[in-house]
Amino acid sequence: MGVPNVPKLCPSALVPVVRKCSQSRQNTRRKHKKVMSDQHVVQRDEGWAVRKEGAERDTSLHPTQKEAIDAATEIAKNQKAEVFIHDRHGKIRERNSFGNDPYPPPG
Repeated sequence: MGVPNVPKLCPSALVPVVRKCSQSRQNTRRKHKKVMSDQHVVQRDEGWAVRKEGAERDTSLHPTQKEAIDAATEIAKNQKAEVFIHDRHGKIRERNSFGNDPYPPPG
């Protein structure tokens, strides 16, 4: 008599899986590739800046947050990316996606 065939649990997800955990993580990474053209609106001493994610320098500087949001939105629409709007303290207060959404939406 042998042990019944019970699916193994992946410790990271605590759900039954057929594949090894490392294979599951690889598949998840493929589905959610990071788009490096995302734009961030952040405050600077001189005003509000638009900065591409991962960039060392700001893309543009604007006197108001609204102008920076408008500029970031235009870039994100052209590159089918997201805009992350930060508040004065650096926390993300809003996030808008322009073409990077899954279709149909999950759920």
